[in-house]
Amino acid sequence: MQSGAPFNITTGSDLYGTTLFNARPGFAADTTKQGLIATKYGLLDPNPPQDERLVPRNYGRGPAQFTVNIRIAKTIVLVSAVARVEALPLPRPRATPRPPLALACATSSASPPPLGAIT
Repeated sequence: MQSGAPFNITTGSDLYGTTLFNARPGFAADTTKQGLIATKYGLLDPNPPQDERLVPRNYGRGPAQFTVNIRIAKTIVLVSAVARVEALPLPRPRATPRPPLALACATSSASPPPLGAIT
């Protein structure tokens, strides 16, 4: 079991004109003042005067935390049959035939016939 995480107690208003809505209330010095809020941290004044003591940062405490870790396991036995596998030699790839080349004679001025032409 752990204590709760700290948190800030704020009024939710911009008391100082900073455009930040995180002003902290003060501990009420005058208990007859209107608008005081009773909390478990005491009487808080959402509009504290300058001489009033403000609630410090991280003054609040969240609820206690309780952590439980559970591990569940089940063992499964697998029975496997041993299979015999024979390795067969792979066939060699066949050489692909190449088409015949048309060769021209160096002394001949005629061009060779096109491939596949009947002469």
